[in-house]
Amino acid sequence: MALKVSADKTRSLIILLLALVALKGVFFTAMLPAWEGDDETSYWADIRSVSGESQSFAGTSGTEHGRLYPVLAAPIYLGLRPLKLEHRLFAVRLLGVALMVVTVFLAFTSAKQLWPGSPFVQLGAALLVAFNPKLTFVMASVSSDVLLISLFSAFMVALTAFILRPTKLAGVAMTAIVIAGILTKKRFSIALPILALAVLALGIEWLLKTAFYEDQKSKVITAAGVLAFAVWQFWPRLLGMIGSLSGRTTNAAFIFNRDAVALWAQPFWRTRMWRQFWGFFTWHGGIYFSNGIYRVLFWLTALAACGLALRIYQASSATFSLAGDDKESGGGFGFSVRPPSFEEYRRSLALALYGVAIGFTLTAVAAYELSGSSALGRYLLIGVVPISLLSAAGLEAVLPERARTAALLLLTAGLMFLNALAVTAFLMPRFYS
Repeated sequence: MALKVSADKTRSLIILLLALVALKGVFFTAMLPAWEGDDETSYWADIRSVSGESQSFAGTSGTEHGRLYPVLAAPIYLGLRPLKLEHRLFAVRLLGVALMVVTVFLAFTSAKQLWPGSPFVQLGAALLVAFNPKLTFVMASVSSDVLLISLFSAFMVALTAFILRPTKLAGVAMTAIVIAGILTKKRFSIALPILALAVLALGIEWLLKTAFYEDQKSKVITAAGVLAFAVWQFWPRLLGMIGSLSGRTTNAAFIFNRDAVALWAQPFWRTRMWRQFWGFFTWHGGIYFSNGIYRVLFWLTALAACGLALRIYQASSATFSLAGDDKESGGGFGFSVRPPSFEEYRRSLALALYGVAIGFTLTAVAAYELSGSSALGRYLLIGVVPISLLSAAGLEAVLPERARTAALLLLTAGLMFLNALAVTAFLMPRFYS
């Protein structure tokens, strides 16, 4: 049957999904024993330090990350001081649950911005974020990653809003999110070149408008020269600043590191990151799903990639086309170009930046590995909303309209099965057997 969902029904389904995410988060928070989250003792030491207590906890010192997350968690820690330590930990973990609910809503919002008439993409993107098992484990623990993921997702939504319809509010929101992200974790620095590319593309659009619609050639030539000079002068410095912020390198080209791209080309390393993105249920040791589950996830991703390629082909065909038997030219083939409208240009720009966000995330994780540290698949979770959004859009492109309702139901059931398996195959045997 065809997927025909009204806006009100979509809104009701999203509210239901958010409620399920909150309940699931509370359940995982309660099930995960104290201090078993990724680097949880180190982040707890950060909170104690910000609260004016000892900078170490359980034999571990704090992290070198930004202090925004500990500052937000400190009032909960201090306000519940009369309670047992484990109860205070549970309360602080609930901050991550709240942020996960926000992240799922941001996934839905991003899809609604770019595909306002597609319930499949809107619900599919939200589902892929809501029921990613590894994301649930991260969000249900004390970790600044929970804030990092939410802020980067919010940045992409704010950037899309600014691209589609520039307003002062969108600009202020985007600026505030960037500042908050940098104060949270150095990995947020991948947002800076994305923002720079967006500004560059919008500058090119302004040049085109001025040249072809306002016919002010001298102004265009001057502005183009200034823009080219700015790119030449500031782009390498921007990348160098990002490298310094990341703590990995001061090399200006770190985000385009050839060695990092080559590392991603290695099947073993790529497979390890892929497995950990979906399920790696302890940072000390590691427990994975069975190989069959990863095969299903691989083919699902491959199908989505084919769908994205189809969308790109269809969009390019609408702009560039070969016309046979052109009567005006006396027969033969003719080549025609239909310039896209500026609305189409901006939507395509926003979509392209989601792809760029994924690419920068992949390369930054690889660069982290090359720096001598051991990268983990959970570092890819900063890009969970771009990954989920483009995956849902790709799946919609290859699915017949009649099959989309069934596909959403199967996707929901499959993802919920992964979460149940995470409990029965990891949590219960490891901590409660």
